[in-house]
Order: sequence, then C-alpha cells, then structure tokens
Amino acid sequence: MIKEILMPRLSENMQEGILSAWLKKEGEKIKEGEPLFEILTDKAAFEVESPLTGTIEKIIVQASPDKNIPVGFILAYINTGKVDK
Repeated sequence: MIKEILMPRLSENMQEGILSAWLKKEGEKIKEGEPLFEILTDKAAFEVESPLTGTIEKIIVQASPDKNIPVGFILAYINTGKVDK
C-alpha cells in the first residue's frame, strides 16, 4: 500500500519548514523509526524518523535550503507492501 509522508508540525506554532536533506533515496528500504529526512524551522534543525516500514517509492519534494514547505504538504510516498520479511 502506498502511504504519504507529510511535512510534520514539530511545534504548535510551526506553519512551514525547510527540507534540508533526505537521509534515504528513492528505492531504498526503511524501517519505522529510522531517520528519513532533516528539516529546519525558524528555531532549530530536526531529524525526522519514518512513521512506516517499507520502500521509498517516490520523493516529491527535493531538499532545498531556499524553499519553505507548508505543514501537511506531501513530501514523498512509501510503499508499505515492498518489505522484506
């Protein structure tokens, strides 16, 4: 099943963030809890863990130090059906 990975809200006041780096690439497998990407807010840098186990199906938003991305925006898709047992 294909699941969306969204820009998370890391604080009550957060409206947007900068996707500074992907820590996994398309086609790579990932486990729930593994670091997936890094975001910058106006207050700090955060490493965000994957909420799912599967394979990175498609990265929609590339990392960019100049682009603010709104909370809830789709960043990527994970295929939870492509998992080694």
